[in-house]
Order: sequence, then structure tokens, then C-alpha cells
Amino acid sequence: MSSSLTYFNNETFLDGTGRGKLFRQVQYACQPNNTVPCAPMLTNSEEKTKKKRHHRKAEVVCVDVQLPLSAVIERNVPVFILCEQFPEKYISPTSLAVLHWSKYHGRNISFYLKDIGYFSTADRSDANRCREDFRYLKRLIYDIDDTRQLKQLNIEFDLNIGSAYLNPAEPSTSLDAMLWWISRHKATVVNKKGRFTFDFVGWRGTIRKIMSSLFNQETDWRIAVIRYRGAHFFHVVHTETELAIEFGQTPIEKRMCYWGHKFEDYLCSETPPLFPSPKKLFSLVNLATLGVHTLLYGSEIDACTKDSIIDDESDDLQTTLNSTNINSKLRKKRTFVEIKLVYAENMLELHTSTARKYAKWWSQCFLTGIDQILLGFRNDYGIVRQIHPLLIKDIETRARTWSSSSFLAFLSEFCAFVRKTITKDYFDDDQHTDHLRGLDDETFSNYAKSNRATRIYCSEATRYFLSQLSAYKHLSQFYSVLNVDQPFTIQNPENDNSSVTVTCFGAGHCPGSLMLLFEGLYGTVLYTGDFRLYSHQSNRHRVILSKKRIDSLYIDMTFFEPSIRQLPQREQACEKLIDFIQQNQDRRFYLKTSARVGYEYIYMSLYRHFAIPIHVSTEQYHLYDCLPQVQQALTTDGQSTRLHACWPRCSHTNPSIKASIVLSVLWFTLQQQQHFQSPLIQISIDFYRLCYSLHSSYNEICTFIKQISPTRVHP
Repeated sequence: MSSSLTYFNNETFLDGTGRGKLFRQVQYACQPNNTVPCAPMLTNSEEKTKKKRHHRKAEVVCVDVQLPLSAVIERNVPVFILCEQFPEKYISPTSLAVLHWSKYHGRNISFYLKDIGYFSTADRSDANRCREDFRYLKRLIYDIDDTRQLKQLNIEFDLNIGSAYLNPAEPSTSLDAMLWWISRHKATVVNKKGRFTFDFVGWRGTIRKIMSSLFNQETDWRIAVIRYRGAHFFHVVHTETELAIEFGQTPIEKRMCYWGHKFEDYLCSETPPLFPSPKKLFSLVNLATLGVHTLLYGSEIDACTKDSIIDDESDDLQTTLNSTNINSKLRKKRTFVEIKLVYAENMLELHTSTARKYAKWWSQCFLTGIDQILLGFRNDYGIVRQIHPLLIKDIETRARTWSSSSFLAFLSEFCAFVRKTITKDYFDDDQHTDHLRGLDDETFSNYAKSNRATRIYCSEATRYFLSQLSAYKHLSQFYSVLNVDQPFTIQNPENDNSSVTVTCFGAGHCPGSLMLLFEGLYGTVLYTGDFRLYSHQSNRHRVILSKKRIDSLYIDMTFFEPSIRQLPQREQACEKLIDFIQQNQDRRFYLKTSARVGYEYIYMSLYRHFAIPIHVSTEQYHLYDCLPQVQQALTTDGQSTRLHACWPRCSHTNPSIKASIVLSVLWFTLQQQQHFQSPLIQISIDFYRLCYSLHSSYNEICTFIKQISPTRVHP
């Protein structure tokens, strides 16, 4: 991840610490445990459920509850435990204070919104289940504009029917569905220089979560941020508190979550299904201009009005949807509505002027351009007898404890802070040049030219790679090659009696990567840089370094997360890949890598086992002129092999390549280790992922620290 931010309650800070996530942390007080009694299902629900026996049988996942609901529900309040990476207090030069909402009120921040796309998905985390159509867009069966008709409706919606069969899990926070849409519309969102035309991308819920930080003191949040091709990608990662709340839901809370989904089905179908399908979502893709910032986000849509035109086979509509200039013409063809369920008898009981809940309603609708909410008023038994529309502008007008201008001003300030703090792309290019930041700086170049004694110490492989990059060729006279495992002394130019001894060890991250051991008058320091040791390196380093007293250890903590305790060893991943290719000898494979270097172990292992070279581009082939043992495992002839790792992908010249295997680890870490049982998994037909990490796992880092026992550890 590019950087991290932390948000504390009361003393509120957003802190750029370089550790990978945005945090909002809140302390909780522990309260005694209170249990909610459960009772058998209501008789009327049982009778109505029996009438639906023609539906497929589903596993009962929710415990039923006593109805009517208690007016006050008491339960455990979760105790928040600070994440291991973060101290209790921060002193940081990069922080953003979160003020009272009234301090932002009145600031004039422009906001322009347009819809540039849409898609339906049965699973946000699975791009293969996304379709660019309206299949999951629901249509209201009532005329929302006819308030008199709505008041005269004689309805009685029983929201308990089928409630025992729904797992009330929230939709996935994965960005895969949004990335799927972006990949299909590169001409719209990518400029001629290969940079994205927007500044931020995520889900509407993420934007709303950030805006709600102005007053939400109940829950914390954690948002991972990656800057790629000029755009910042927001991905929500559940905190310990959020997980405790989700898994600690009482039967009553699960029942009420179900009621909301069931209510939508009643409003959109004359014969609603036995139980809803909350994972089947229709989403708009919104492009918003907030002051000087551009945001691209997906917004889940509950339903459209009865008179909306949603026929995606219409040529006129399709032309309109594919245009970036949608505005009025599109809105005449379809109008979207938000559906909400409230515990009240009528509009007078909503208290929209003070209740902060309605601020969330407003932001949810405002960010999508929705003008109306259709409310259902339920009782203690989960029965709805009245529905009524509510205009968004009425909520905004009545608000006394928040304002629309404060939300927009804070969001604008937050975006400016993120852009100012996270300035470098996580993948600057495909050559691991994130390790070389500063070498291409004009200030350093001028300093080196004016001080001929300047030396840039590196390995032989690094020196050669740098000589191939135009941005660093002018520094070739300053490169000084280091020999691994051979100590050498660097004299202090300002003090002839002062020197430091430097010893280099292989870091295992990519060719030429080194660990540096500094021994001097003021102590011993080990700097690992990005590292992941092979088995033979780990044993050797343990023997050498355990004999030395390490005062300070500066270590790579890219994956120092308790949720990423174990990652398959590269040897294990490679063995799995070889077995898979061996079982499919009649197929051709494309190995998709995220960098030009770092996968040499796989190339050499495949060549040794199959005696088949791996096809790469000519540029890639000559990159390894300094590593003949790697180069012999490669070829530039794409017709002579069934194994390909070419840059760019050569499927257009080799149409017989059917199976793609992505060699990466980031996707696995975002899945919370649920697929780590096997390093290789199948995502869809002819598409696989291999968990291949160039960074150490949480357990590997802990083991390394225990082995060398440093006095101090610095991330």
C-alpha cells in the first residue's frame, strides 16, 4: 500500500505513516453481558412459509426472536484493541485535524455529478459475475409521485416471511467489480499518457464513511489506499471492532437487517420471492467533481420508478448511456429511488432535524443524485402498513446538527490531504524503481556532479539494470559494486578517524536486492530493505547474524499483519505450478507478472523441469544479459514453447494461449487467507491465481526478529 492514515476519537488525527492503511480508531467501554431471549417462529410466518414449498430449500442460518421487539436492546459493547503496528499516540508531521462540523459549515465547495456507466453483479468480489446490463435493477410497482394513492393503499407487509433463511452479511468491500468496469471503459477513464482521468476510486459507502467521520463516534474504520497511475484506490478493510459487531449481532439485529431486504421485494414485486438475494446488486458508476478533485465510485441502487425506461436493448438509450454527457436526457428515461424502513407510525416521529441517521441517508442519496426516499413504517412485529415518499431536500432543509456544506468541505479537505500525503505511485513502473526514489532527483544529480567523490553502492546486477534505464544512465560513473558477504570500510570524509564497516547479504526480494549491515562507533544497524529469504538464505543468515549484537533493525513490514500470518514459500508455490502444468501438457500458459524482475526462480525451475524455455519479449530477454543462468531459461521465439511470460501479453500473436496464471499475492491478502490452503486456485475457466510473494509474511518477520534478537526494531 502507498501510505496509511489513522483517525483517533476526541484527539482526532489522520496520520501518514507509510504502513499501508487509513485508520479511524475509537475506544470503547466494556459493559456487562446481556442476552436476548429467543422464542419459536411466529405461527403466521410458519403458515406463509409453508405456502412457498415450491421454492428451493435453504439452510436455516438465523435464530428466530421474540416479537414484538423490545424498545431498548442491551448487549455487549465491543472493546477496541489497538492494532499491533500502531502506538497509542502519534507525533507526525503529516496530520489532518478533524474539527467540529460547524467549523466547515458555510464553505462553498462545488460538486458536479454525472452517471457514466452501470453494471449488475451477483458478487462484488468476483469480476466474472458482472454484466453490463439491468438484470438486477428493481422497478417499483407503486407510483411514488402519487402521494394520495400511497396514503390510501391498504397494505400489510409481513417482513418475517423467510427470515430464518438469510445470512445478513454485508456486500463485499472488494473493488473487483469496479475494476472490471474500468477495464471495459479504458477509452473513457484513461488519457493518452496512460494516466487515469480521475483522482479517487472506490464505493459510495467508502466516501460516505469518510464524510460521516465528522460526527460518527461509535465505530472506527480502516481504509487501504493505493496510488496507481495517478489515481488513489480506496479499499475498506474491516477493523477488529467492526468484525466484533458483525459477528456479535443478536438475533434481533439479524432479523431487522433481513426486514430491510424483504421490504424492497414487497415494493418491487407483486409476488415477492420467499427470501431476498442481497448479493445481487445493480450499481451505477458515478463521476463527481468535488472542487478540484475528481471521484469515480460505484453506487448500489435499490430501485427505479415505475415509469422509468430501463430497456438496455434500445439503441437510443444505449447511445445515451455510453456517452459521458448524460445529465438531463438520461434522467428523463429513468429515476432512481432509495428505499428505507423505519420504526415509526408516521412522518412526525422521524425527528429529521436532529437525528444523525438522516445525515447518512442524505449523503447516500446526494452522492448518487437520488431525489426521493420511499419510506416504510414498521411496528414491533415487523409489519408495514404505510409507505410514504420523503424528499432529500426536505431532510437537508430541516437539519440542525449537520449541514451539506460541512460534509462537502470536509471531504474536499480529506481528498487534498490524501493527495498531498500519498504522492508516489505504488507501482512506479515494472522495474522495482520504488527502490530507486531520489536517484532521479535533480538536486541529487547536481550534488553528485559537484562532488566527484560521490559513490552509489549497489550489487553487480543492480548496476547493470540501472545502466539499462535512461533515467539513471547519467549516474554510471558513480556506481560502485559491492561484493556479497565481504565487509568493506567507508571512511567518514569529514573525520579521518571515523569509519563504518558495511557487509552485504542477499535479500531474496529480486535480483540485486541486498541487506546492509552497518558496524561503527555508535553501534550496529541492520537494514533489510524489501526482503524474503529463500530456505538456504534463511539458515545462513541466522548463523551469521545471530553471532552479532544488532542495536537497531530496520525491517520490511509490507505484510506485517496478523491476518497475513502465513504465505506459501516460493519453493512451494513453484512446485504447485509445476505439478499443474505437468497435468495439462496439451495446454499453453501465459504467466502474468506484476514486474519485469523478481520471478527468476520460477523461470529457472520451469526450465529445469520441462526443458522448455519461457517466451519473453526481446527487451526482457536482453535485460538478463548479466545473468546468463536466467537467460538460458528464456526465449524470444513464441512459437517454440507453450510457456509465455512476455511483456506485453502476446495472446494477440499467439491465439492458442488459453490459460492465464497471475503470479501475485495482493489479491490473496485481501481475501483474508481463505484461499491459502493451496497456492494455486482457479478463478474461472482458463484463469488462475498463484500466491507468489516477494515480501515476507507476518510469521516469517517474527521468526527473523527472534533469531537475531535486535535491541530496537524500526518498520
